[in-house]
This record gives sequence, structure tokens and C-alpha cells, in this order.
Amino acid sequence: MVRRGLHHHGMRLNSKMMKRTILTLCCLLASLLATQAQNTDEASIRRRLNEATARINALSCDFVQTKHLSVLKDKMVSMGRMCYKKSDRLRWEYTSPYTYVFILNGNEVLLKNKNRSDIIDVDQNRMFREIVQIMLSSVVGNCLDDKNFKSSLKATATEYVATLTPQRKNMKQMFRLITLHFDRKASCVTRVELTEKNDDRTVIELNNIRLNEKLDDNLFLVR
Repeated sequence: MVRRGLHHHGMRLNSKMMKRTILTLCCLLASLLATQAQNTDEASIRRRLNEATARINALSCDFVQTKHLSVLKDKMVSMGRMCYKKSDRLRWEYTSPYTYVFILNGNEVLLKNKNRSDIIDVDQNRMFREIVQIMLSSVVGNCLDDKNFKSSLKATATEYVATLTPQRKNMKQMFRLITLHFDRKASCVTRVELTEKNDDRTVIELNNIRLNEKLDDNLFLVR
């Protein structure tokens, strides 16, 4: 295992993918609480989502991530699994067509592929610290303030749809618009659409969502 800071050349090569992965996770998890009430209906919906989120002690699901490139007709599809355990453990793992693992456990982050692994102290890296704070505050039920997202919310027969415009500098550099689809019955996110500045689009679909099932602590080991 290699322990290195972000200033090393090898780590710089991974930093763009790492930043994109973390910001994607941030947007996904922050989505539950990022909507700001515009009227009575939106306030009621947001309250319902907040209450549902507060009850989540553990979450696991499979995901399919599809990258649509604005200049090409081809799509890039990857699959994997996400696990979360309250209040500061998260595992985001790509299993196909490549393997890549992001693990957050307390103040440490593990980034690992088939060739190397890197451990980062969140407290020593401002970018990680800010994003992890947003990520975890969202999951445990603390509302995000207005500067993080400008948002709107609407309801259909089967889902709630939130449209978010990032306001934070880190996110604005990566994403122009974020659209989130909530299952009305379960009050949880099932689809995330991330539109980048160049109009490339990433769609993440969450499947086989399991709430509050026991998760092995070994899933979150940083080593």
C-alpha cells in the first residue's frame, strides 16, 4: 500500500477522477436535503424527505452509471455498488468494466484500483474536508444552506423531481445542473443526472436499494 499526498505526480494523475468521484458522491448524498421550500407543497415534500433521511442508519444498493458525451453518440456504462453506514462510513465501488474503490471511514479516505492504493487524511486536505462535511451533514439530516444549491422541486404521479444549480465553486467547476428523481413511496433517490459545463451528462441509476440492513464493518476498512 502506498501512502502519499496529493502533491505527488502519481497522485496528480488520479486526482481528476478522484475529485469527480467525490463530487458525484457529494451531489448524490446531498440531494436528499438540498431542496429549499418555494411554497407550502415544497415545504411539505422537503419535510417528508428530511424525516425519511433521518431514519437511515445504513443503506446499500447497486448502481449503473452511464456517461453521455455531447460530441459522440457512444455511451460509457459502468456498474458497481454503494454502501453507507451512519454516520461517517461510505463505500463506493466500481466493479465493471474496471475496478475502483472509494472508502470513507471517519477522517480517512482510501482510493484503490488494481494497481495502487492511496490513503488521504481528510483533516489535512481542504477540498476533501469541505466535501466530506457536506456529504455527511446531508446524510444525517442537517440542511444545506442556500449558497450550496439554487433549487426547484416538482411532483409527478410517481416521483419527486429536484433540479439543482450548484453554487459552490468546487461543484460549479464540474457540474452545471443536477437533476434528482425521488421515489414517492420510499422517499429516496433512485436516479441522478449530472450535467457538466460542456453538456456531457452522467446518469446514475440506483437499484436494489436496501435500507437499515446490517452491513459488515470490514466493508469500510481503510488499509
